[in-house]
Amino acid sequence: MIRELLCHHPLPTIGTYQAAGVISHDLEKYFIGRIGLFKNQPGDQILDLADVIITIGYNPVEYDPEIWNSYQTKKIIHINYMPANIRNTYAPTLEVIGNIALNIEKIILQLNPSSAFTLPEAIQKIQRINLEKIQAGKNHAGPRIHPLRFINDLRTLLSDEDTVISDIGSHYIWLARYFYSYEPHHLLFSNGQQTLGVALPWAIAARLAKSKGRIISISGDGGFLFSAAELETAVREKIPLVHCVWCDGTYNMVLEQERIKYHRDSAVHFGAVDIVKFAESFGAHGFKVTHADQLIPILKQAIGINSALTHIKR
Repeated sequence: MIRELLCHHPLPTIGTYQAAGVISHDLEKYFIGRIGLFKNQPGDQILDLADVIITIGYNPVEYDPEIWNSYQTKKIIHINYMPANIRNTYAPTLEVIGNIALNIEKIILQLNPSSAFTLPEAIQKIQRINLEKIQAGKNHAGPRIHPLRFINDLRTLLSDEDTVISDIGSHYIWLARYFYSYEPHHLLFSNGQQTLGVALPWAIAARLAKSKGRIISISGDGGFLFSAAELETAVREKIPLVHCVWCDGTYNMVLEQERIKYHRDSAVHFGAVDIVKFAESFGAHGFKVTHADQLIPILKQAIGINSALTHIKR
C-alpha cells in the first residue's frame, strides 16, 4: 500500500536498509536513497529539511532516532502495527496503530490526489548528486575493483526477480546505500553488524524457498570464513547460487573503526585464502576477478552454473 499511497499523493521518500525494494521503478523519481548507521547520506539531508516525518513500519533499531532527530525538533507521524517506543528523540505527534496496509488504504481515501507533484528543486539537486555518484561507478576501471563498479555491473546483470544477499562488512554499507532493488525481500541484510557469515546460509535457504530468480550472495573474506563449510551443503543439494567474496585479508570494517578511534589497528589481519581452490575442494566452481573489466564476463559464467564462488580482489 505504500506504493499506492505514493501514486495517489507523492512525497519525498527515503528508506532504511530493511526497506529495500519498497519503491518500484515508476516511483523512483520520488526516492532519495537509503539511510542507516551514519548520518552522511542524501536522505539525511532530506530529514534535516523536513518539518514532518512519516514513518511506516519503522523500527528504531534500523536507524537510531538519536542520530536523525538529535535536536528533537521533528513532528513525527508513526504508522505501525505496534505503538511507538517513546523516547526523547522519538515521541510521535500522532500514532496510527494496527494493520499498516488497511490504515494506509483509509488514509489514501482522505487525501486529495496530486499527480502533478514534483520534488522541490533543493531536493531534486540532492537526488541528482546521489544518482550521479552511483552511475559514475561504471567508469571505475583497473585492478583495484571499486565497490560502485561492482554494484553497477551486478545491477546490469540482474532482473527484479533476482535476490541479492549481503553479509556483514564494509561491502554491506555500499550495497545498502547504492544497490537499488525494486521488489521487497530481494535485497537482504542482517542488521546490527554482528552476524558475520550469514550470507551463504541465507543464500542456500533463499534458493530452497524461492523457485524464481537467481541468488547472489556477497561477503568479505572474513565473514565468508565464519560459515564457509556450508558450501558443502550447497554442493550436496545442488543449489544454484553465486557467492562473491571480497578479499583484502582483513576484517575491514573493524580495521577502519580501529584506525579512526585509536589511530592504529590490531588483531584484524589474517592469512591469504585461495577461494578458487577452496571452492574446487568442495566440488564447487571457483573464479577469480583481478580486474574490473572481468566482472561482467566472469559473473555471467558463474551465474550459468551450480554453486560458484567468485573471488573479487579489493
